Amino acid sequence: MPAPLKGDRDARRLPRGALLQGAVLGVYGLRRLPARVRARFNSKELQVTPDPVEQRIAIEDLWPTRAGYRPGEAAAVTVSIRSEAAGHVQIDRRVRFLAQEIGAHRLAAVLAPRITEIQIPFALPRESFRGYGIDLSLLGLHGEPIAQAGTAVDVLDSWTQAPRYGFLSDFGPGDPFAAANVQALSRYHINVVQFYDWMWRHYVLMPPTDDFTDGMGRTLSLTTVRKKVAACRAEGMATMGYAAVYGAEPEYALDHPEEMLFDRAGKPYSIEELFYIMNIHRGNPWRPKILAEMARAVREVPFDGLHLDTIRLPQERCLRARTISHSLQPGRGLPAVH
Repeated sequence: MPAPLKGDRDARRLPRGALLQGAVLGVYGLRRLPARVRARFNSKELQVTPDPVEQRIAIEDLWPTRAGYRPGEAAAVTVSIRSEAAGHVQIDRRVRFLAQEIGAHRLAAVLAPRITEIQIPFALPRESFRGYGIDLSLLGLHGEPIAQAGTAVDVLDSWTQAPRYGFLSDFGPGDPFAAANVQALSRYHINVVQFYDWMWRHYVLMPPTDDFTDGMGRTLSLTTVRKKVAACRAEGMATMGYAAVYGAEPEYALDHPEEMLFDRAGKPYSIEELFYIMNIHRGNPWRPKILAEMARAVREVPFDGLHLDTIRLPQERCLRARTISHSLQPGRGLPAVH
């Protein structure tokens, strides 16, 4: 029988098997309760007016502190509350697994004028591959409802169990929005992030200097790349560096024709002559070269892995004048990158 959640005042014990595997993560929108009414009586008339507390307190946002949690890791949500004046409220937080409520807690909170952010920690069961709904209500001092919001969290051994994929593509020097951009992805529960076109060239990934000009003429910064990698990890998101299995710029490809692929007329395959399609076959020099570049990037940035772009596969392939009859399948036979 599963143990109650630690720190929850009225967490209840459930029958064996009540927590089902494989809950799907859901994201719930904010919703405002209708204004309550209060009767005020004087000698002249009976007036029905909205409660003024309802008019000046609202939930602006509710989000988990990380994109996802590992089994046994402490979880938390942050609530942003807008208030026109200082005041006191109660916060009721409930955790659900599918249709079962597995924990609840109520706490008192002091609100400052304008915006108050409050982080609310809680424990989750250790079982992996599960999603949990989080329902939060603001209550008046006498328990009257003011506003409600909902979000969700999941517990995974690895992001590969339930991937939600995002990407970053700006890596300019001194990027002032690095942390904010990563936090925005986390708010959408993104748990794996591709770093698109972060590198110096397609054939040499790591740049020669910290600030560098990439193959498209953009000024980029390895320091910015690394800061965003660190920010992703702090938010519980894995990082995937972009790498092209076949791609090489003209400056390299045209000087190494023995590493290129050609059509039957002897013309090298390319994408508008901006990137050339290289030969990944065993025994060709391109294969160990690009694999070494990938391994270096994973080690030195460091990334958690690589997003491999295969660009496209021509129907007929030739090495100079010799036709290759078998299909090119880059996903097979490539070693793991360490």
